[in-house]
Amino acid sequence: MVTRAETRVVYAAGAAQGIVLVTFPAASTIFTSPHEYDLSDTQYGFLFLPQVAAAITASLLGGWLGSRFATKRVYLAGLAAGLVSMLLLIVGQFFETDTSVAFSLLLVATAFLGVGFGLTVPALNTLTAAFHPLAADSSVLVADAQRHETVEPEQITMDMEFAQEGGEGATPYEVLLHAAMIGDAKRFSRQDLVEQCWRVMQPLLDSPPPVHPYAKGSWGPTEGDQVLAGFGRWQHPWVASLAGV
Repeated sequence: MVTRAETRVVYAAGAAQGIVLVTFPAASTIFTSPHEYDLSDTQYGFLFLPQVAAAITASLLGGWLGSRFATKRVYLAGLAAGLVSMLLLIVGQFFETDTSVAFSLLLVATAFLGVGFGLTVPALNTLTAAFHPLAADSSVLVADAQRHETVEPEQITMDMEFAQEGGEGATPYEVLLHAAMIGDAKRFSRQDLVEQCWRVMQPLLDSPPPVHPYAKGSWGPTEGDQVLAGFGRWQHPWVASLAGV
């Protein structure tokens, strides 16, 4: 059972990680000021390349690291990386006059910032689910039903917790992405089929035929009979309205 203190610590650490993440963009005027770091616009832009690369790499490795060393340790490692990033930012202030050294320190700092973000955010999602195991989406259906012992229908409520009933189903895009990742081609059209569809449709798109109006409730325009020219003619289905019933 997770205590309130542990929950507050995780939430506070998450807030701190968010503050660390916006520090470098917020300090853009300081980094580019000629009286401070005096970085060029290009150098300032390059600062975020290590952050992006490190964040993606850490996020990809986060699941494996969590299963090997436990989620809590991965989360603490991410917080430590964020702390190192802030320490390097502080150290960089002592080298403002040496732009090359300061720029190198800031590159390393943003790399640690990316590692911290990549490790802490997935871990935060996992810890949040662990802290609130009973929190789940639910579906409440209110319907009118007639019980066997009653004469008139009465309203009943059916409440289902998805967490207890197998979880929420995958969305259509999730189904397609999963099929693509495992190489399941049943949900996709073959290239030759797509090319043949375009072979038929492209001439219609390039030179669309005229639109023929037809009366509401009828079986379509008389021009449609030309489609069957040479193959007999269209037989109108017999319906009660045509028989005068």
